[in-house]
Amino acid sequence: MTVAENRKSRKKTLEKLEKFLAPFEVMPFDDAVASVYARVRGEAETLGRVIGPNDLLIAATVIFHHRFPRKPSTASLECI
Repeated sequence: MTVAENRKSRKKTLEKLEKFLAPFEVMPFDDAVASVYARVRGEAETLGRVIGPNDLLIAATVIFHHRFPRKPSTASLECI
């Protein structure tokens, strides 16, 4: 929210952001999730798979919180 807070129309921008995020569950990324990130990244590197850093963040968060999507939305997530 830093970008939103720095804008001239801060209140309006924050309201739009909150409205956009309302239907989504925002899951925390903490040390426990970072540990899963490291494990998944290590396994991917061992297998020679290239997974983008943002996809790794999403995958680690989903794995830790046991919130698997019904259908992976990208090819990168399918291989995890």
